[in-house]
Amino acid sequence: MTDQPIDNQENNDEPNDESNAKRRRTTDVFDTLGSSIQGMQSSFSSITSLFTNSISNTLAINQAMNEMYEQMFMSNIKKGSKLKPFEDKNGSGIQLTITITNYNRYPISGLSAHLTFEPFHKADTAATVAWTSESASETTVGSRNKKDVERILGSNQGQDKDQNQDQNQNQNSIPSTTIYTEILQIQPSEPCQYNSKLSVSVSSPGTGKPIEKEHKFGLYLIDQLIKTVHESGSSSEETKGSEKEYSTVFFREIMGLRPVVGIRPGMEIRLKAKQKEVMCKVVESSENLETVKAIFYGDHQLLDILLQELDILDI
Repeated sequence: MTDQPIDNQENNDEPNDESNAKRRRTTDVFDTLGSSIQGMQSSFSSITSLFTNSISNTLAINQAMNEMYEQMFMSNIKKGSKLKPFEDKNGSGIQLTITITNYNRYPISGLSAHLTFEPFHKADTAATVAWTSESASETTVGSRNKKDVERILGSNQGQDKDQNQDQNQNQNSIPSTTIYTEILQIQPSEPCQYNSKLSVSVSSPGTGKPIEKEHKFGLYLIDQLIKTVHESGSSSEETKGSEKEYSTVFFREIMGLRPVVGIRPGMEIRLKAKQKEVMCKVVESSENLETVKAIFYGDHQLLDILLQELDILDI
């Protein structure tokens, strides 16, 4: 018998066309699914990033708008100060008038204030300022009607430097378009120059957090001197001292001369603080009455500081 060749077609291990097609379809499905998942992840990341940036931008815009509104609100709060020396049967001192004006359409809330006095010269570091609040009132802008209200600054009778600062933690308020006025009597322990500061804190209309604004002013030596005018003078003799020339307007202002009081040669003005005294004697006025020459003499320590101060102020 002759041997027959073996038919290898039925015993072939390679996949047929149908099997290959199934595998390709399965692979395509997984590839498509993977691409879809990656696309979804990318889209989700983009959305998250846009959402985060949107929130950040919104917060930044809100913060910027709030800061701008606070600046506008604080710019409509005006503060002022006026100093005037006085002398009565109980002694001498200085009257300090503090004003806080609310020009906003909304009331100021959470209002508190503190006042500080720091000696200007290092040699006067031991000097202190005590004060007593005399009155407090409110007046509508454009009106003369006043009403008494609670005092914001109050009194400070401390004698050591740490008590030079008075802080009122009371939460006061000022209505819209209203002027708050408080009158204080201040008593410096020594006649010298002080750097003064009024700090006012109010609640932010946007966040409710406290925001602060400062008003700085000088308590000068000339502000602390009691001035007594002798229009005719006490002597026609030549006086020795330091001769100075000032504008007539400035001289009238610092010496507290009323408009009806004429400035003429020989006029004397006595300047006194506690036990120290300086005299000012008018020498002459210019032909156009724009300047005044005067001679200053008296307590040397007080005089030196006073003349330096007047030279700086007369600008």
